[in-house]
Amino acid sequence: MINCSGEETSDNKINKDVSVLSLDKEGEVSVPFSISGASSKESAYVRSPTPPRGVSDTTTRKRKAGPMPNDEEEVDNASNKGTGGSMASSSGYKCTLSPELLKKAKKELSEDPNTTRQEIKALRERLERIPGLKARTDDAFILRFLRARKFDQEKAFTLVMNFYKIKFEHADMFATMKPSYVKEALEDGVTGMLEHRDKEGCKVIMFRPGRWNTDKYDVWDMFKTNYMSLAKVIQEEETQIHGLRMFLDLSNLTWTHAKQITPTYAKCITGLFQESFPSRFKGIHYIHEPAFFDYVFSLLKPLLKKKIIKRIHFHGPRVEELREYVDEEYLPEEYGGKAPPFSNKSWADMLLNCEAEFEEDMKYGMVDMTLKTSTKGKVDATDSLPGSFKKLNVD
Repeated sequence: MINCSGEETSDNKINKDVSVLSLDKEGEVSVPFSISGASSKESAYVRSPTPPRGVSDTTTRKRKAGPMPNDEEEVDNASNKGTGGSMASSSGYKCTLSPELLKKAKKELSEDPNTTRQEIKALRERLERIPGLKARTDDAFILRFLRARKFDQEKAFTLVMNFYKIKFEHADMFATMKPSYVKEALEDGVTGMLEHRDKEGCKVIMFRPGRWNTDKYDVWDMFKTNYMSLAKVIQEEETQIHGLRMFLDLSNLTWTHAKQITPTYAKCITGLFQESFPSRFKGIHYIHEPAFFDYVFSLLKPLLKKKIIKRIHFHGPRVEELREYVDEEYLPEEYGGKAPPFSNKSWADMLLNCEAEFEEDMKYGMVDMTLKTSTKGKVDATDSLPGSFKKLNVD
């Protein structure tokens, strides 16, 4: 787990509803911004800068060039431009990976310690040249996106842009993306983390929607609870390498809960966690599914990638099957293990102490570039010109 001081304490098609990017005929990325008053077919596009020479483009997916000589000082200076606060400071970043994890990162994620700094610099420079985007550009933030897309510069760039686009499209919801706004959901034990990792090193998320009090908070507060938990746990470098596993205990889930899972909500949550968030899910496990869960899953399945569907497991009441993934001594007793009953209290307390961190993160995002037009009446174009003008009466 990572506390709020930053210390560690323990390809497919993008869904058109959440995608920010499109590729033109030359393979370059265009960022759409709507213009007020334009027809439905019109939009303004800002062309994204292509990666520097030696870094992967649409033809060469992985960078082939070696490390840049005498580059450390230049990268450090670039890391500090336009950022501020504890979450956006690159000067304090230190790799926490063990030799074993570095070896795994190289094998599975194509991470090369000799060129990592150049990869970070290349992605940072592209983001800094995007009009209307104020992105975090510290090393730690950029690195998690590179790892999530196995150091493919194009895919990592698309992931960052989608990350900010979905926040822009759901600005009202993200305006309250702070732990204090979901305190009741956290205290009800809806979301938490197992203290120990699974047998593959994955961090295990416990999601228990049956504890959701629909009289006090809605489905979007459930979304916020999971989003902030993932945003926090993905800061752990070990989790970035090993990935995540989710246990969804559907005990006590009722139709009152299920009917709030609308198609709009389903699109948002699948779009975010598949195309807009730097996470790698190694397994999703449903436990104690009620009879009507088929309806809920029918909304989600068409939106899921085949790779994700293959990683979904339905266990029903057979909780002992979870021992295949988590050591028995670390698995809570209600899930067939020998550990004490699961409690999310320590996780909830930690998250509630991170209010300032999430407030800082809210400073970054896309700027509204919509062109405003006056509707208060006719405007004389000469009113904005310097000097004095007299109207001419022309017969």
